[in-house]
This record gives sequence, C-alpha cells and structure tokens, in this order.
Amino acid sequence: MNSKIKKLFFLSAIALISGLSSCTKDEVPVMPEAETPVFISNEGAYGNANASISVFYPTENKILNNVFQTANGRGIGDVLQSITVYNDRVYMVVNNSNKIEVAAKSDLKEKGVILGLNMPRYMVATGTTGYVSCWGDGGYIAKVNLSTLTIEDTLHVGSGPEQMLIKNQKLWVTNSGGFMYDSLISVIDLNNFTLAKTIVVSQVPRAIVEGRDDNIWVLCSGRVIYDDAWNPIGHVPSKLIEIKSSTYIIENEVEAFATVHPNQLLKAKDGNSFILGGGYGVNGLFRFELSNETLQTPAINEESFYGFGILPNGEIAGFKAFTFSSAGKMLRLTSSGTLIQEHEVGIGPNGLGI
Repeated sequence: MNSKIKKLFFLSAIALISGLSSCTKDEVPVMPEAETPVFISNEGAYGNANASISVFYPTENKILNNVFQTANGRGIGDVLQSITVYNDRVYMVVNNSNKIEVAAKSDLKEKGVILGLNMPRYMVATGTTGYVSCWGDGGYIAKVNLSTLTIEDTLHVGSGPEQMLIKNQKLWVTNSGGFMYDSLISVIDLNNFTLAKTIVVSQVPRAIVEGRDDNIWVLCSGRVIYDDAWNPIGHVPSKLIEIKSSTYIIENEVEAFATVHPNQLLKAKDGNSFILGGGYGVNGLFRFELSNETLQTPAINEESFYGFGILPNGEIAGFKAFTFSSAGKMLRLTSSGTLIQEHEVGIGPNGLGI
C-alpha cells in the first residue's frame, strides 16, 4: 500500500475510530495491504445529503466509515442508491442528487462526476461504456462514456427501471414501475443501443441474475393491493421468473411468497443457489436451490434486512437500516445464515460494491 493510501486510512481511523469494531480507542488499526476492499453504500436520510461509504476488509475483519468524506473533504450527496466497482474506479449512484460520483478504487479520491441524470438507480458497465437506469422522464437508460464521464445517448424503457444485466451484447433491464407498477423486462441491443425485445413478466420486477444453461432469473416483488382509502385488501404474490436468454421465452415461473415482497436476489458464491430477501416487511433471507428450482424454507436467517450482499468469501452481509437517523449495522453471516459478528456502518446501509 502506498504512503498516500496509508495516510488516508490512518486519518479515517483516527477521526472515526469508534466505527472500527475490532479496535479500542487507543489503537491505530493496521490496514491490510493485499486484500481487496468491499464498499458498503449507506443511503443516508432522504433530503439530508448525508450518504456515505464504509469500507470493509473481510479477512482482517475491519471497517472504516465515512471514507469518501475523509478523502475529499466533502460529502457524497443525497441518497446513495448503489455502488458499482469497475476496473480501478468506484461509481457511486446518488439518486436524489441526480449524479454519479466517480472515485479511485485505491483511496476513494474523487475522479469526476457524471451529471445530467434524472433519478439514477443502478449502473453496469462493459468496455468503456456505462449504462445507468433512471426513473426520471418516464424511465430511461443513459449510455455513459466512462472516459469522458459524459452521457452519449438515452433510450426510453419501461417505468421505474431498476437492476440490469449484460449478457451476449444485450442489456436486460427490470422495470419496477417506480412510484406505480410495471411488469416489463426491456432487452436492449448494445451494438446499436436500440430496444430489441420487451418481455411481460409478473408485477414489480426489481432484480435480475444469471442462472444455468444461459438462462436468466428475474425477481418480481409483487405488491400489496389497496382500496381507494389505502386499506390493504390483498396481494400480488412475489415470483421468480426464468427466461431463456437466446429466445426470450419464459421457461419457468415460481411463486416465492403469497404476501411477502422481497426486493433483492443474488447468486450464492458457489453458483448453486440464489439468496433472496431484503425490504421492509420481509423477515428473513431465503435460499432458492437451482438444482430443483425450489425455494427452501425455513429462512436461513430470520432477521429483517433493508438489504444484503454476498462477500467475496461467500459470506453474507445483511444490513439493518433502523430509523435512518442513526448509524446502521452490517451483520456478517456465514453462507448458511449464522451470525458471525455485527459492525456499525453509516445511515441506511443497503448493499455492496465489490
């Protein structure tokens, strides 16, 4: 680790030593030199511009909080929706500030800002191009030149586009509906940045991952049904939808829950199962086995998490957001869901960037 990075982490540790779960007040932590950091996105409270990044080192079991602020002498902005780590840079998608902050992966020193976005949510990248899902203007994808950090083009998709997946020169986009409801997957041909296919699935598709045999799986969260007075009167169930990527045909549809609406789906490190959960009212993390395409019960962990992520070693990081007025927590779990340790992070933690 070079002296510049050591200085950054030294200053972070001194200023925020209380955030280190494994150090006493008088200790100066010895940061790992070879381990790849894991970045935690802390949304902050809406309208308060107090989003932050925590950095976690799994092998050393150390966390530094507010690292971007320490490195740059300023905050990230209002609502850090997600983080994408690509090549040597960290892209912080700041939803309510309508921008993406770009920083060096090595020390989180600022490298630029992508402006001109309207309610950005997530970013994926290939080559020198990034693709950003945006809720504004009816729902669109922004094509971004990562060398110049400028928007080259935009393409309208469904409403409330969320997570995306790049596969075989196609960009697969989940359209959740944003503040309403949608049921569409948009498939974009990246060779010419045009809409190649629209697939109708179940309501509120949010997450998308690769499965087996070139197939893609989509988590449709479903929703609560309300009457005109906003009294709950029913549910659209949450579902897992399997789509053959080469033909766009839906091959399987599995009901996850009749009355529970998770919003995150991630592939386990071993590639043999998915983990789903996350969101208010969702008690637990659940495993979906790909070998028999069955949701396993009971939950592998019964905590209610705002979000979660899969660590490089296969462990699970579950995030507790509490009231959005105080620090949240990361619960470090084994791959089978057993609690290992708790760490204090920033306000409103929601996911990982690796």
